[in-house]
Amino acid sequence: MLGKTVVAISSTVMRGAVGLRPITFALERRGLTVWPVPTVMLPWHPGIGPSTKTPNPDLPGHLADLGTRANEIDAILTGYYALPEHVEATAAFIDTVRRTRPDIPVLIDPVTGDEAGRYVPDAVATAVREELVPRADIITPNVNELVDLGGSPDLVRAAEALGARQVIVTSAVQEDGQIGTLLLENGNATLVMHDEMDPCPKGTGDLFSAVYLASSMENAPADAVRDAAAATFAAVRASTNDLLAYAAVVDDIANPDRSSVTVKAAADTALRRAG
Repeated sequence: MLGKTVVAISSTVMRGAVGLRPITFALERRGLTVWPVPTVMLPWHPGIGPSTKTPNPDLPGHLADLGTRANEIDAILTGYYALPEHVEATAAFIDTVRRTRPDIPVLIDPVTGDEAGRYVPDAVATAVREELVPRADIITPNVNELVDLGGSPDLVRAAEALGARQVIVTSAVQEDGQIGTLLLENGNATLVMHDEMDPCPKGTGDLFSAVYLASSMENAPADAVRDAAAATFAAVRASTNDLLAYAAVVDDIANPDRSSVTVKAAADTALRRAG
C-alpha cells in the first residue's frame, strides 16, 4: 500500500502505548504514510488517573490546512478527544475531504470509556455520538462504548443503531478463558476469538483500529478483523507490565498470524453485555 496516506487524529502521551503512538507505528509498519494530528498531550492514559491535559489549541487550523490537500488523503482514523469543539472540527474536516474523495474510508474509534466508566467529559461523548458516528464507515468501540453509544445491552441492536457499514466491537464476548471481537457487517455477525490475557495493558483498541484499517484497505472485513485481533493479541502476549509492547511485535503487525485466532459463529454466543 505504498503511496496511501492516512490522517490519524488522536492523543499523544508521554508515558504509555496509547493514542497516536501505536496508531502511527502500526500504520507505518503496514506500509502507509501517516499524517498524525494530536488532539491533546497527556502524561498517560486518562483511565490510569488524573493528570495534566494540554489540548491542541491549533487543531481546527491544522485540520483546515490538511483539508486543502484532500486529494492526497486515502483514509481517516479518529480516536481520543478532550474537547467537543475538536470533535466538531474533525467532522468539518471529514466533510471537506469527502467533497474531493467521497469514497475514502473513515474509521471512528469512539474512545470515551471502559469497564470503569467514561473517562471523557459528557460533552465530548455527546459530540462523538452526534458528529462522528454518523460520518463513519467503520466504528471500533469496546463493548462499554458500544452500549453507551447504541443505548442497548443487546450488542447487535446497539451496533445496528450506529448505522455504520462495519461495526467491530472489541472485548465483546468473554467465555471459557477466551475473549471475542465481534464484526457486524451487512446484517452478518462474526466472532473472532483468542485467549484472554489478564491484566490487559492500555492501548489495545488503538492498535486494533490501526491494523484493522490498514488491512481492510487490502482485504475483506472478516480477514481484516482476524489480522487486527491477531496483531493485538501478539502485542498483549509480549507485554510484561501495563505498557502495550507493540514495538516488540513488528512482524506480527506487518504479517499477522491468523492461525492464532479462531472464527466462531456469532449465533453460538449470547451477544449481550454481562450485567
